[in-house]
Order: sequence, then structure tokens, then C-alpha cells
Amino acid sequence: MRIFHHRPGLPWRAVVACLIVCLAGGAALAADSAAGRQQDLDFARSQYVLKSRALSAKQRQQALDFLWESQGHLAKMSAAEFLLTMARIPAFADNAHDVFNSGKDAWWPDTRLPFRLVWFPDGLLIARVAPERTELLGARITRIEGLTPEQLLTKLHAVCGGTEAYRRWNAMWVITNGQFMHALGLAKSSDRLQFSARLRDGRSKDYQVDYVPVASVPANVHAPRLLSADLTEDEAARHWSAAVPADSEPLYLQQPEQLFRRQRLADLDAFYLQLRSNMDEHGQLFKPFLDETLAELRSSPTRNLIFDLRFNTGGDISVSRDFLREVTQLIPGRIYVLISRYTFSAGIVSVAALKHDAADRAILVGEPVGDRLRFWSEGESACLPDSHFCLRTTTGMWDLERGCKAEPNCYGDQFDATAGSLKPQISAPLSASAWLAGRDLAMEAVKKELGGR
Repeated sequence: MRIFHHRPGLPWRAVVACLIVCLAGGAALAADSAAGRQQDLDFARSQYVLKSRALSAKQRQQALDFLWESQGHLAKMSAAEFLLTMARIPAFADNAHDVFNSGKDAWWPDTRLPFRLVWFPDGLLIARVAPERTELLGARITRIEGLTPEQLLTKLHAVCGGTEAYRRWNAMWVITNGQFMHALGLAKSSDRLQFSARLRDGRSKDYQVDYVPVASVPANVHAPRLLSADLTEDEAARHWSAAVPADSEPLYLQQPEQLFRRQRLADLDAFYLQLRSNMDEHGQLFKPFLDETLAELRSSPTRNLIFDLRFNTGGDISVSRDFLREVTQLIPGRIYVLISRYTFSAGIVSVAALKHDAADRAILVGEPVGDRLRFWSEGESACLPDSHFCLRTTTGMWDLERGCKAEPNCYGDQFDATAGSLKPQISAPLSASAWLAGRDLAMEAVKKELGGR
């Protein structure tokens, strides 16, 4: 509210009239805001809660009850509180494909942390830093606002469904935005973050770091991209630093901008194939790459295949399903399928398809994938009319363990990828300790199996 001071010569009636008009205008804006939010809530109820197939009857009722309870608080909510209210709605489904997104023209906080985090199974690490924060490179965060990383991960479940492995990379948007941390009751202030860290030299220190204007922070990058020491153009231009040196990166982290890669490994009589995506992206065409790969394998056969799907977060499985069938036929030996928490959606289906097609010749190496084997996907986004936030409504069932053809809305069985468990036969996680040391535990395990050096 603006405060008006009486100036000599200004009639008191004019002052009062001006104050009344301004108060009325403020009330009208508040009413408009509440009305718009109510419209969004009604839309979320009809277009998401009542339509998403991922919600069980119990979860649907919980979401409806939550919407009813939220109605009375809409006018008093901050922008961050309202956004998080919307994010909670799809989280009731506890299905990783039922997500909240910031749509076009939607509000988003204008500050960020001056560093970037990677959440490994064995630690929450600082992977990128602004020039003034180089001491923090590679540091392990031991407490955030008094919470251990595992305690924080549990609390983030309220706004991000799916498995813990999935939340380690897909719930980071909450931590990097102070208004969200504060609105969730996870931080004392929306302007700064308090945390404790163990530095790479072994020292433990407490920090209080201010969130900075988003204009001063490099553009966001895909979560797995942060593992590479190769900075983006925007990061390099702003003189940010990476926690690992570029000259010691293992094969799987090299050429980070290249989504589709292949390389012969003569000492292993193997073909290394890496798919970081399952669709056309950034001008890189998926199907032509698959066709070229098959042509090369036909003309110059190899015995073994190392299929790296650790960074494949999804895309269109219909484009690659025939390729997966044929590639298993062209490889007479072992097919090592490398998987991680970043293996998601069509990436997971690709793993299941390879195991289905190659049977005992397929050996899974790495850590558990980023989702359950029974999940919902497909569908469309329901974008709210006033705030423009979007909720993903899923309608297609997958069950890669047992199949789902006897159930209504079964979608996944058409791809013939039912494969039972996708638990790695060889455990080789993408761990913080291995990453900092420049090691690739999965490739080390494969080389040991194949007798390479």
C-alpha cells in the first residue's frame, strides 16, 4: 500500500478521495487475483484431478480434499505459495510423469543460487560455481537449513512424485529458488540459504549464501549435463567453474553436447553406443543416427555391444523399437546395458526392450533406473487459464515387469518390452566419489568382464 503524506495547500477531501480510490483499486486487484486463482483451481480439478489415470481412488480423493482446503487461502497466498499449491496436485499421484511445469508467461522467482548441485546416491555435491564461490567446488553439502540431504529429499516428495532416484535430479528446482524453500517452510529466509559443507580439503564449514538475480546466472542445463567438466558457452562467458578437470574425463562424459555417439573399442571387440536422448533435439536427428549405426554394424560386425543409456531421460520409443530388435540380432556376443537414475521414460523402455530381445546375453550394469517399472505416461498438459502453470495428465499404462494387456488403458504392451526386473546384475553406480576421481565404475566392470585393460 502506498502511504500518502498531507502537503500544505492540498485539500484534505482530495487526500481522502485519493486514498479511497487507491484502496479500492488494491482491493479490486486482490479480488481479481483470488478469482483467477479460483479459476485455476477449478480447472485443475476438472482437467487434471478428474482425468489423470495415474491417480488411484484414494489419491484422487486426497487431491480433491486438498483443493477444497486450499480455496479458503487463495487470496492470502504469495506467488510462490500458490505455485507450490499447484505443484502439490500432481504429486498426489506419486507418478514421475505426472508433473508440474511452468508454462509460457507463468510467474517464476527471479533469483537463483550462485552454484549448481548434483545429487549423487552418496552425496549432494556442488558441481558448478560462480567466480566468487570457487572454494565450494566439489564440496559435499551435509546440512541444508538444519536438514540432512536425506531428510530434505523426503520433504520434497510433497511437490515431486516418483522414486527417490528421480527426485534426486528432478526436484532440484525447489532448492535453487529461495522463495520456494521459504514457502515450503524449509528455510528461514527467502533471500539466503544456510548450509554446512565438507570441502574437498577435508574442512567442514557453515555458510550463508545469498540468492542472486537470475540475470547473473547461466541458463539452466539438463541435469546429467552438469557431470561434464565442459562448461556451456553461457557458463564460460560468465567465468563459472566445474568441479572436475576436463582432461581426465572418462568416455561417457566426453562430447557432452553430442546426444548420439558411437565408437569402436578394439581391445574389447566391442562397439560403444551412447544415446543421451530418444528423440530429435538441438538439431541432432535421432532416426538417421540409428540407421547409420545399423549400416556400420552390418558392414563391419563386432562381437560385443556396450549400450550406454545412463543419460537417456526419454523421448519416443516408437522411433527406436525396431532398431533395438535389429541391433540385438547383429551382436552375437554380450550386450552390456549401462543404466542410472537418469535413465527414464523411453530410456527405461529401451533397457527393458534390450533385455527382452537379447535375453541372457543382456547384462545390466550400473544403478537402479529413475522410475518404477509400472507407471503411467502419454496424455497431455493441462495449462491453467490464469497463472499458465501446466499439469501433466497421464492416460497410458506401462508395466515393464509383467505386462498390462488385461487392464484398461494399457499402452506399453504394444512395444513388446516386458522384461521382469531391471535390477543391475553388476552394481556400478554413478557415485560422487567415482565422479570426483574421474572414474567410470560401469566401464571398469565391463572391461574386467571382457578381459580388457
